[in-house]
Amino acid sequence: MRLIPAAPEKATVVIGYTIEKSDNPAITRKFLETVYAVHTEADLPATFFLLGKSIETNLADLKRFADNPLFGFAQHTWSHVAFKDIDERRHDGTSVHLPGVPPERAREEVERTSRFIADIFGRACRGVEGARGYHLGLQDRPDLVKILLDAGLEYSVTWCRNADGWNPTPLSAQPHWYDIGQEKALLEIPNQGWQDAAWIKEYGAGSAAGYYSFCHDLLAEAKQTGKTLSFIMHDWTNREWDASFAHTLKLYETAQEAGVAITNFEAFCDQRHASFWNAA
Repeated sequence: MRLIPAAPEKATVVIGYTIEKSDNPAITRKFLETVYAVHTEADLPATFFLLGKSIETNLADLKRFADNPLFGFAQHTWSHVAFKDIDERRHDGTSVHLPGVPPERAREEVERTSRFIADIFGRACRGVEGARGYHLGLQDRPDLVKILLDAGLEYSVTWCRNADGWNPTPLSAQPHWYDIGQEKALLEIPNQGWQDAAWIKEYGAGSAAGYYSFCHDLLAEAKQTGKTLSFIMHDWTNREWDASFAHTLKLYETAQEAGVAITNFEAFCDQRHASFWNAA
């Protein structure tokens, strides 16, 4: 499998939200209300990574996003299965093993969720955020890349951990193509820095100020180095520490003021596809 660099030359922030709180729809409902108000008022694009189970429990609240071109719909598998084994070595010395599922189970989860998104929202599902994330993404798993391509996906967000199987993921993890010799290649868009859920495990839910300070520092580094930064937040973490969206919106405003491009994952994928084929 060839890895082909795909990052643009200009600093870019790619915005996404993971919708996975299927056991408490009220949390996701309030989150979606806030996201819709903030993003439509500020004209900010974003992508939703939808857990299949969460679509069922939040269907009415999600439907209005389907008619708004600011928002993209992608998936987070049906039931939050990991594509690969994960061995976490946390900063406190704790080690955790999280098993991945067999390839055929991964195929079933991805295909089921893609079909559901297309049937319910009338949109093709173009990408997947791999549940939990993995060091180096799918670089060692061309079989999984083939499964995603066969399911019609165009991009993945799977590189979300560092060499310790934990966080933060370095900003040097930049977008690239997985080329397995098929007609199409799969675009990997890593999620750098701290996953918000991992930050809470490490520092606690009362540490929002530290998390956003870290994000601002990472944004400044992306601006200075011309790198791509993907920012993804979970519905439930937002309700725990930034329910008003004040911290999150400030991060976006800082990016805009610095002249950093802001986009969603679908638009970013379109841009990189155009660049890839023009170069070819």
